[in-house]
Amino acid sequence: MENIAGSLLLNRFRVDELLYSGATVARYSGYDLKRGLPLLIKAYATPIQADDTVLCFQQKNLTLQTIDHPNVIPFYGLYEDQGRSFMVEKFFEGPSLAQLLYQGEGKPRPLPEALIYLKALATALEYMHGFGLVHATLDFANIQVGRDGSIMLGNFGFARLADKPMTLTGVFGPPFCQAPEQLRGERVYPTTDVYAQGVLFYELATGVHPFLGVPSAHAEHNPALVSRLREAHLTQAPPDMDQFNPALPGGLSKTIQTALAKDPKQRYHAPSSARRPHCVSSMKRAGCRSWTRHWPCSRTRPRRVISRSRCSCTALRRSSRTGRPMRHATSPAPGSCSRLRVTSSARRA
Repeated sequence: MENIAGSLLLNRFRVDELLYSGATVARYSGYDLKRGLPLLIKAYATPIQADDTVLCFQQKNLTLQTIDHPNVIPFYGLYEDQGRSFMVEKFFEGPSLAQLLYQGEGKPRPLPEALIYLKALATALEYMHGFGLVHATLDFANIQVGRDGSIMLGNFGFARLADKPMTLTGVFGPPFCQAPEQLRGERVYPTTDVYAQGVLFYELATGVHPFLGVPSAHAEHNPALVSRLREAHLTQAPPDMDQFNPALPGGLSKTIQTALAKDPKQRYHAPSSARRPHCVSSMKRAGCRSWTRHWPCSRTRPRRVISRSRCSCTALRRSSRTGRPMRHATSPAPGSCSRLRVTSSARRA
């Protein structure tokens, strides 16, 4: 792709430094001259065609402008300048999870750290599912790890409303985390994100993709592996995780197998459910403090792995009697959870 660093888009968005360049998308740091904000600018190789099923094209839907969650990267808009489409999000300094895994050379992450990522993703996804949205483009490149250890999920501009057919808008690169229903162009649901979350956690905990047997980074530019990947998503069951990492606790593989079920109805119905059977015991063995009943607002703080700050994700606390959300909050409230962070020592592990 053409390097557009140093240019000015729409006489408003200054493009500063090239952070990553691929075949279909390039990421830049930038600056909004009108609002005075640092930006992450994603420029695409081809124009993005209008698609009413994608949230950023729904002009009357203000959901993305009102979302406020500590694990969600704010989305500022999708624009076009001289035939070039680009997305604008808030800039957070730090590598993507894809970059961290590439630097790790296929080594599994420590289980406590992998579980931190799992919980942070579940918290962000369940918050968005509460608005009737499905992320639908979840992958390692869309997960940002800030310099302070904050785990942030981006690319919500291409989110879909639940129960809408999947289209190719916003889908770039190999289908590393796409669920079978997405590949078939069927309707997507929150369980679609559960599948992608299962793929991500599998590679975090084992170092390899569940349907490739090698790290995702090794397959990105290998056409043979990419073509095999699509068929594997549709027809093959992933091998047990302990084949690649015997140190994992017993039963964890079965939990992820459920998240990766081909039939959406056989998966966990919520992202947080995938961590419940084994997360507590695993984290206690890793030296964690107590857990509370509420998810995602549990005061989770594994020693030497998570640091704590206040956040406002009380929106998905549910009544034990009705199962409905108790309140929607955009500011800190008593009992709000600890923001999930990975410390620098954990990122280097």
